Amino acid sequence: MPVTVSTCVLDGTPSAPHACRAFVSTALAAHPRLDDLALIASELVANSVRHSFSRLPGGRVSVRVIEGAGCDGTAFAGVKVTDDGSSTRPLVRRRVELSESGYGLALVAALADRWGHYSVDNKRTVWAAVRT
Repeated sequence: MPVTVSTCVLDGTPSAPHACRAFVSTALAAHPRLDDLALIASELVANSVRHSFSRLPGGRVSVRVIEGAGCDGTAFAGVKVTDDGSSTRPLVRRRVELSESGYGLALVAALADRWGHYSVDNKRTVWAAVRT
């Protein structure tokens, strides 16, 4: 059963990904896949700040760090990033030559063992988990 280790709420501003990375690094300081989890979380927050309604004045992004065991007993850790929703769905973009952006979810998909998204009450959550 997953257990929330820690939660933080950030303003939907360009500084949020950096603050998220620091938060995850503190919450999971001794975790063997800390670097992967911190990068995953900061990419998810960057997407929220760029693509969701959280970027609007007063917008917020919530980050939860979780640890637990799956149904098969395999240990995992993960992050859940909840934003104010948007009119689009999270999508891994195909590689675009010379593009300076658009690789966030591709990184998440490459680093995470599982990831996904869901919406509830106009809020969107994107989550990712890694085996430990």
